[in-house]
Amino acid sequence: MKIGIIGSGRMGSGLGTLWSTRRKHRVFFGSRKRMKSESLMQVAGPDSGGGIYEEAAEFGDVVVIALPWHTTESTVERLAPYLSGKTIIDVTNPLTPQQDGLAIDGNTSGAQIIQSLVPDAHVVKAFNGIYFDMLDKPMLNGQKLEIYYCGDNADAKAHTKELIEDLGFIAADLGTLDMARYLETMIFIWIRRLQQGAIPPNSAINIFKQR
Repeated sequence: MKIGIIGSGRMGSGLGTLWSTRRKHRVFFGSRKRMKSESLMQVAGPDSGGGIYEEAAEFGDVVVIALPWHTTESTVERLAPYLSGKTIIDVTNPLTPQQDGLAIDGNTSGAQIIQSLVPDAHVVKAFNGIYFDMLDKPMLNGQKLEIYYCGDNADAKAHTKELIEDLGFIAADLGTLDMARYLETMIFIWIRRLQQGAIPPNSAINIFKQR
């Protein structure tokens, strides 16, 4: 699979590196500065590439949006000509810079806003409830972790499911894209527990069944 990563932070670089090194997908890292994304190639291997956002968006059949929310809308608007018809995996959380609330109307979601900016693309929400350091740790206490995802297009969801399972997680389909608003608000439980010191940063939101 050809995957373009928009954003060179820990989530984007972590996902891209794992998909490239473990499953041999062709990954192109996109960053605001070419030097940053090209440095990721040294870790991700010879089948990866690096450049600016536009190059990554053009390269990928699947494009991962892994940006801070305050830059997401303007960046997606700029990349819209490259995204038509493609699967977009949105891993963002639309939080205020202080992480004390949503930066958007609670009656919608960041994923739905991205979809409205690129109506000819197919947005799937996924990976927003897991810390970057857990991306290579799909097992916890002998049970597989779930990655929750949702979207409106069957093919885009199938691509996302494959990429989730490639990392060893259970792909848990929550239905249509409007479910993204619940995935995004659920993150506040995690943030509050982190602030209380009850859980470590390297954690994930999950539902476990009794063994």
